[in-house]
Amino acid sequence: MRILHVIHRLDREAGGTTSLTLSLCAALAARGHDISLFSLDRGMSGNGLGTTAFETRLFHADLPGFSSSLTKALRTEIPRSDMVHIHMLYRPPQALAAHFARRAKVPYCMQTHGALDPVVFHKRERRFAKRLYETMIEWRNLRRATGLIFTTAGERDAAAALRLQVPAYIVPAGLDIDQYNRATDTEGFRKHHGLEGKDLILWMGRISKVKALPKLAEAFISIAARYPNTALVIAGPDQDNERAALEKILGDAGLENRVTFTGMVDGNEKLAVLKAAQLFVLPSYTENFGISAMEAMAVGCPVIVSDNVKIAPEIVAKGAGLSVPVEPAKLAAAMAALLDDPVRRATMGLAGRGLAQRFDWPIVAEQMEQAYQTMINCHRAVPSA
Repeated sequence: MRILHVIHRLDREAGGTTSLTLSLCAALAARGHDISLFSLDRGMSGNGLGTTAFETRLFHADLPGFSSSLTKALRTEIPRSDMVHIHMLYRPPQALAAHFARRAKVPYCMQTHGALDPVVFHKRERRFAKRLYETMIEWRNLRRATGLIFTTAGERDAAAALRLQVPAYIVPAGLDIDQYNRATDTEGFRKHHGLEGKDLILWMGRISKVKALPKLAEAFISIAARYPNTALVIAGPDQDNERAALEKILGDAGLENRVTFTGMVDGNEKLAVLKAAQLFVLPSYTENFGISAMEAMAVGCPVIVSDNVKIAPEIVAKGAGLSVPVEPAKLAAAMAALLDDPVRRATMGLAGRGLAQRFDWPIVAEQMEQAYQTMINCHRAVPSA
């Protein structure tokens, strides 16, 4: 199949959407599909895309969010495509892709990457502007899509209140499992950050309000006195300028020397911090999947996730970790239970490795391919309006 992916920006520091999109495109290309990825060139991080497995075209924006060259390319390339896969909402590139797909009668799917979850959808930030955009543009794009892609049943169910009445397809996020089996220098990571011999409680992702990190900080305060050998590691870029508030919470408790902020981690450094950790904690108010928790499981690290993380039911069902409400006392109790029981941690680690295997990219890419084929067949079966 010839598949065109469209997203408004590619920036690894902006979150998991970029990594997921790039990895999905590479996995589909590895299965023999003709894959192209179109994006604006804003927000490119210094480490670049790091792939030549498929065609990537970056377009300069003439105005904020708008590119005449991208518009021309979409108008030309979409009629040649079998499927258009649109990532994220509320941006002109995605809206234009949906418009040209409808005009060319080419099937298109939309993957919202959690944007329709009530916690995100009803945020007061720019809600008026978003409501206007939805009324004028986005509802048409969504309701006339051939299908919607969700990574979990929980993400699909969270969007049900919007009554979009569009076929939903559940295709999980993927992992390159072989990457997590590589040897890495965990002791070098510990030494670099002064963490030799410490029991590490790890959080990894983008530091933002939705991640509920103040709740984790409060939970760690109660853990720190009981477990003096523990250290909290927060790995990821400070997207919403939340670090200062976290430092104050921990500093006021006299724990400024028990927390390490690593900044963005990738490649061997990410693998090292994951393998060095005794526990991984993800207390988010919402996660449409929870890829960082899956990465921790891939290296055999037991996880504690909030009950708002959509992959939580599978984690608990497979015995790979614990799921608790976003409450400091509940988070602390879960951490204490696992810190007290190394045998249980080891058992959960093995279960987590087994669960993560199900999300290897070749398996996930095949599921996405099947979803595309179903959508294409359904599109062909419906008479043109």
